[in-house]
Amino acid sequence: MRSFAPQFEGLSLSVTICKQLIIAKKQEELEKQVATIKQYTEVAKWTFNGDRATGYGMATGSPISGWWKDHIRSEKGEYVWKCNNDALEHYKSIIKQYSIYPFPYLLIAQCLKKQGDSSWKGYAEEGFRHAKGTVQISGHYVDHNWAYIKLKELLEEDAKRQ
Repeated sequence: MRSFAPQFEGLSLSVTICKQLIIAKKQEELEKQVATIKQYTEVAKWTFNGDRATGYGMATGSPISGWWKDHIRSEKGEYVWKCNNDALEHYKSIIKQYSIYPFPYLLIAQCLKKQGDSSWKGYAEEGFRHAKGTVQISGHYVDHNWAYIKLKELLEEDAKRQ
């Protein structure tokens, strides 16, 4: 009579390898989540105007508090921003200092799109990537939802045209 033991041993080995691959994949996903948390935790607490939200309607300063004073104003609950060269350079300087802060990307993307400059899309994509990171952080400030939605809308609108 023929033995089936080698087949079962091979099957057992295959199941073990599959389990190891599944565990490795889950570990990789968890490492990505941890990296996102490490990267975005601080910036996710920063408001649109750069203050650090501490909860209960309170905010303290951050390294970029007030970054928007000369270029953006709030009008009837909506932000209105300048799109002149000085303003664009200012927004870019904030990106150089804090490359994962999504708001300057949004402003630049909208300004450049309005001006017919095709480089707007790169700013929108990069800003969306960072906004997507900040909204994943538990306790992120609500302004990040706004940036995420606005950037997503810009990109989806562009995708529909193509």
